[in-house]
Amino acid sequence: MRLSVETRREIIRRVPWIRFHANPTPCTARTQRAADACKFDAHWIFTALKRKRTRAWNAGGDYCWLHLSYSGLYSDVDERKRFHTWLDRHYPEL
Repeated sequence: MRLSVETRREIIRRVPWIRFHANPTPCTARTQRAADACKFDAHWIFTALKRKRTRAWNAGGDYCWLHLSYSGLYSDVDERKRFHTWLDRHYPEL
């Protein structure tokens, strides 16, 4: 089933550990070099399950739409499992 971007965003807005804020701030996604820092505005506040000492980028933060997926929801196995468990419970048709 292919979902529109609007539908995906509405689903993400309902995830308890992700909050949307209307006043965007700079994206806090970590990159290899400071010169490569994300230039997009962050509208999503992600709260990590737990901070991993070995992976500094797996932490909560303010993310743009792209980094919300890669630095937040799918940053490691635990976060991926937490998101898919929640998704299966609330949207079994997906």
